Amino acid sequence: MNRRTVIQSAGVGALVGLSGCIEGVQEHFMGSVQGVIPMEIHSEASRSYNIQIQAYERKTNRQTYDHSFAVTPGENVQPEHLSAVNQSLQIVKHGEEDGQETVREVSISGETELVLVTITDDDLEIEARYDETETGVPNSNNTTNETATNETPNETSNETSNETDE
Repeated sequence: MNRRTVIQSAGVGALVGLSGCIEGVQEHFMGSVQGVIPMEIHSEASRSYNIQIQAYERKTNRQTYDHSFAVTPGENVQPEHLSAVNQSLQIVKHGEEDGQETVREVSISGETELVLVTITDDDLEIEARYDETETGVPNSNNTTNETATNETPNETSNETSNETDE
């Protein structure tokens, strides 16, 4: 066998070996690979609050996220990103002067682009922004889905609100 045949065989072997990689790179750019969802926390409060963030997969109820932060007045926090899977995100604001906790929940999916959390002295707001090109729904990029719960040691009250900002 001559040198040209050996080099040609090695080249063909390398191309065959890389053919599976090309498909993986194509999937990456087509968006089929699981991504991450960035989160931003903004404090508009006049005092510090402790924030606890937890997320659970909807199908298996497996915990996918659990972090706590002490947020000072005027501070902006960018915590670790969420996984882009169907999950329920719960945020708890501790440190109320009257001993109450403010709890908010929102549903997160693979189409979620960003989660914004705003802390005020009176409230805790979650805004989940969705990619309108993937959902096919026009003006759906500012959809918020929150469930509010204020808890005290002696009583529990539940309020549910679904808001859409367009």
